[in-house]
Amino acid sequence: ANVLCDLWSGDTRTMIQLVTDVVDQSEGSGSKAKPNNEIEVPINHFVQDRVFRNRGGEWLTSHTRNEPTDPAAVRRELERIRTDDNQYKLCGPYGEHLKAIVEAFVAVARKQLLGPTYSIVERENRREVPRMAFRIEVTDDFRIEGLAREIYRDLVRYGLFMRDSRGKSVRGTFVPRLYLRRLLLPYSALALSKRDSVQLSCAMFVHLLLSPDTFRAQYAPDGRRAALAPDQTSLPFNDIQPDPAYDDL
Repeated sequence: ANVLCDLWSGDTRTMIQLVTDVVDQSEGSGSKAKPNNEIEVPINHFVQDRVFRNRGGEWLTSHTRNEPTDPAAVRRELERIRTDDNQYKLCGPYGEHLKAIVEAFVAVARKQLLGPTYSIVERENRREVPRMAFRIEVTDDFRIEGLAREIYRDLVRYGLFMRDSRGKSVRGTFVPRLYLRRLLLPYSALALSKRDSVQLSCAMFVHLLLSPDTFRAQYAPDGRRAALAPDQTSLPFNDIQPDPAYDDL
């Protein structure tokens, strides 16, 4: 019983539900009825795409009913913010605010995906690729407190974002990376690629947590990577020939 409960409370249940929905919808999608309820394999990719998109949207909408893990702390921090800004308010109920954060991040990631490309050099081949990101990477010291910390904890607790504590920022600071739940990628029309990330300063990340709608409206990525400083050199690693004494490959 414990094993069954564990399986039915995580990603395994989600995968079972996805497969079940695909099979159920494929039975009524064929032009001709099959004997003995046979299913044509492979199942039409349009059916699979629709099921994955719908499941992601339903899963995200279900989180609008979420409540804070620590309601007293959230109320206390809200009152503290309103002493300085009496106009501040969440984007609706608490669960709606969490959903708004996800939607704001998706909008920013889509701007990068559809924005300017950058070049990747592989040996002698250069190709232009879009920024395909579904993770957040903080580029400086990760220090959040107050209401932002409570919201951040609940985003991770409810699984809207998955935390990878092994992350290391471009400036050498050890910070957690946050990956958008992969179930939401088809619904959000984002690419399944871990090559890129949406890089935010800690202040921008706090802005996303506290005011997602304002953050989405104000974010304007330039789509370019930072240029090397004059005293920095790009090393051609692919052209380096190892010393035969140390070449054990």
